[in-house]
Amino acid sequence: MSEISPRSLRSSFFARLMSSPAVIASGAFVAIISLFPFVFTDTTHLRPVFDLAVYRGAIVHWLETGDIYSWTLPPEHYYGFTYPPFAIFLFLPMALFDSSRTLNVVFLGVNSLALVATLVMVFRSFRFPRNLSLGLSLWLFPLTLLTFPVQGNMWMGQINLIILFLILVDALLLTGTRFSGILSAIAASIKMTPALFILFFIARKDWRAVARFILTGVVGIVISFIFAPQVSWEFFTRRIFESNRVGSIVEPLSFNILGETSRLFFEPVNSILFAVLAIALLWVGFHSTRLLIQQNERLLAACTVGFLMLMVSPISWNHHWVWAIPAILGCALYGWHKEDSAYMFLAVSGTVLFCQRFQSWFSGHGWDIGYWPLWTVALHILPALWTTAFITLPWFRQRRARRRTAVPQNQLSQSP
Repeated sequence: MSEISPRSLRSSFFARLMSSPAVIASGAFVAIISLFPFVFTDTTHLRPVFDLAVYRGAIVHWLETGDIYSWTLPPEHYYGFTYPPFAIFLFLPMALFDSSRTLNVVFLGVNSLALVATLVMVFRSFRFPRNLSLGLSLWLFPLTLLTFPVQGNMWMGQINLIILFLILVDALLLTGTRFSGILSAIAASIKMTPALFILFFIARKDWRAVARFILTGVVGIVISFIFAPQVSWEFFTRRIFESNRVGSIVEPLSFNILGETSRLFFEPVNSILFAVLAIALLWVGFHSTRLLIQQNERLLAACTVGFLMLMVSPISWNHHWVWAIPAILGCALYGWHKEDSAYMFLAVSGTVLFCQRFQSWFSGHGWDIGYWPLWTVALHILPALWTTAFITLPWFRQRRARRRTAVPQNQLSQSP
């Protein structure tokens, strides 16, 4: 991983200040205060949280009836439980709470700890001292609440920050150990999209981690069939193919290749374009991941695969895009250390971009597949374009370097 002169970091006044117990304690206090809008309503009552209400209601219904996928949240009776059956066992403690309001207090705490720990891992991956990493992360935490991915998780009670934490622990801390691949597989057992993170271990040629990843996933499925056979059979034979249960591919809250192509084109053009672009991005992204791993930049490599998961998924909601947080911070630290203007530009532009409220710009219009005005797609596609630049940058740089080295060789071969 990149190293930013730990000795100079320890000796600078700013580093000593941010590492001090007083600054760390005050940072924790400010972080807690910044969560108040996500806990209380304007009348200082505990705030109801939609997705937590879905999780909790589905778990309670399963405990009472043994059925979970036919349950929907009243009074609309439209939104139901969409996760694999293995997630049921991890969500069981939610049944202990009387409502999503009280559950939200605990869940916000867990999400916040996961986010702070993720920020600490990013700083530590660049060899920042432990106390300095903690101090910076605590003071950076309130700023991350301005980004739409983190806001989406906090407002809705989503688990993507926990998923992100599990995967980054696997990629940054457990790489090369006997546990590598296990946490990512557990994340994939909770939400299926992280299954694509196996590409990270394939790019590393860590075949033992690949085997552990697959074996852990199989064990998760077996456990599901042992303790919840009915819902497991229902999910893997029917529900897994019902993508419409998750939502429309042209919802303003979704950002990915299929969504953007479907906003402009009708079937089957949008699906064909999606397939071509997804395969191309996967190919380039895999090579970028290998290049970053060869440079020992595991954080940027992990974020590359994380973004690939979002871009090729049929639906990637705004709260799924928490990968932007470690990616932007990683770009800033890498760009600062290497004096790399391209990564510094990605850090600055990504910060501005992911602080925008895209969902509020386009929500309420109800445009269907192929009916979005061109100017709206040009704005809505910006997060996907930024992500594409992040994914493809290492690959493009390698191609440019090869061309530069090829030109002198051709000139030498043509000289008399």
